[in-house]
Amino acid sequence: MDRIREIIRDGYDFDLKFILKKAFEMMKKNTLLLSMYSSIYILFSFFCITFGYWGFLLQAIMSGPFIAGYFSAFHKSENAMPFDLNDLLQGLKNPIPYISITILTGILSSLGLWLFILPGIYLIIAYFFAIPFSIFKNLNTWESMEASRLTITKKLPNFTALILILLVLNILGAFLYGIGLIFTIPYTYASIYVAFNSVFPEISSEAAHEVDDDKLDFTMFR
Repeated sequence: MDRIREIIRDGYDFDLKFILKKAFEMMKKNTLLLSMYSSIYILFSFFCITFGYWGFLLQAIMSGPFIAGYFSAFHKSENAMPFDLNDLLQGLKNPIPYISITILTGILSSLGLWLFILPGIYLIIAYFFAIPFSIFKNLNTWESMEASRLTITKKLPNFTALILILLVLNILGAFLYGIGLIFTIPYTYASIYVAFNSVFPEISSEAAHEVDDDKLDFTMFR
């Protein structure tokens, strides 16, 4: 946990060009499998939305486990290990941590948008590392969210630029009857993974599943 405290206190380097290029290289290695998984995710999302409000709510909640699958697969790829559909489905095998993150970040971001708009936008961006923190640093829901918020806030303009670029790509992908999304969605999470890994390059396949009982105290960094 010392590394997280150090990053939150001292900051880190952020290379937008490197992140986008590295994410593209990771995509090229596994384009077919990633596009298949993204197709499953998109079809599930559309199916849920057809049921109205409750279907939309289910889709929003289950997005966390699906997103976690991308991060788990990209982590194996980064460590020179092949991955398959089973790896992409890892988030669905233990979905509770990712569902809880999705619900809580969604509630707080929605409240921010409803009350003042800008705080909501800030929280949407600031929580992008929450699921990676849960997976690779074994933090609980609130710790993952706070670690993400404080880490990203250190380079908020840079992350805002990254998220805007990814948002534009996904909008363009949606224009082609949604077909482009099977490529832009995994590229989005490849970019987020590369960004996280560039901040915390020490994460490894073994470390991803070690439990650390050392609790973070974020009050000193506020």
